[in-house]
Amino acid sequence: MIIERTKKEAIFRLPSSTKIDELQEIANLFKFQKIAKKSKAKQKDAGELVKLIKKERWLKTKKRLGI
Repeated sequence: MIIERTKKEAIFRLPSSTKIDELQEIANLFKFQKIAKKSKAKQKDAGELVKLIKKERWLKTKKRLGI
């Protein structure tokens, strides 16, 4: 892997054998970091959101499985 910086951009050069899903994960990480830097949310808020999401997901799973 080679990383170059120009006045306008940073360029990552990877082997053509790099899997597209791996590249997408890297792109998603950069996007997440950009968004997270702008966020004013606190860790406590994020934790509560995670709990809510897990609870909703579990309820949907139970319903789907007929539990």
